[in-house]
Amino acid sequence: MAWLAWKSALPALILALLAASPAAFAAAAPQTAQAFAARLVQRMNTDSWVKASSNRDIDPAFRKLMDENGRLAQGVDLIDADPVCQCQDSGGHYRLLSVTPAGAATNARIGQADGGPYTLVLRQTDGRWLISDVIDAGGSLRAQLIRHNACMRAHHTDAAIVRCFGDH
Repeated sequence: MAWLAWKSALPALILALLAASPAAFAAAAPQTAQAFAARLVQRMNTDSWVKASSNRDIDPAFRKLMDENGRLAQGVDLIDADPVCQCQDSGGHYRLLSVTPAGAATNARIGQADGGPYTLVLRQTDGRWLISDVIDAGGSLRAQLIRHNACMRAHHTDAAIVRCFGDH
């Protein structure tokens, strides 16, 4: 008897699904790297960028490297600005120059009014795009953090901080 009730409700269910808005289905679709990068740049162009923080967009392993660097360097860490916007006090004027697949990652090239272009390396984690590295004229921030953190773990003196940071 329950089968008959369900069977008679099936056509109405199918019609309801067909009538559902395409936007509802699009919302469930995974976001593209292009859409993520465009939204990120749009947020970076607001004055509230630094206050809002970019932590929600950073890969947890990358965030862990940054946090460890601050802890090991006793507050005199490698990162002197928000690595995503390359700024300290507020957002600026940013443009999304390109989004290019690069193996398992995708590179989002960012142009800024107050400096040269830089690259945000994006990786998909649990269906979300996250920033896993920042590459600027000085190279990969992730690689610098790994090198500096290893140096400071090996040498536990104030002089070590100067030695470890001497060659970025």
